[in-house]
Amino acid sequence: VTLVHLDGLSSSDAAALLGWSSVRVKVRAHRSRRKIRSIIEDLLNGRGEEGGA
Repeated sequence: VTLVHLDGLSSSDAAALLGWSSVRVKVRAHRSRRKIRSIIEDLLNGRGEEGGA
């Protein structure tokens, strides 16, 4: 997610940098975005983790 969305690299460039296939970069980015979206939705709906370290 960082390389593609924050650093602006293409999936192909990120794949070359990581030594992964372009498909793997796309899949991992998709899964990461989905997880981030879920965490944000939980926080906005009051279901976030309470307490902490």
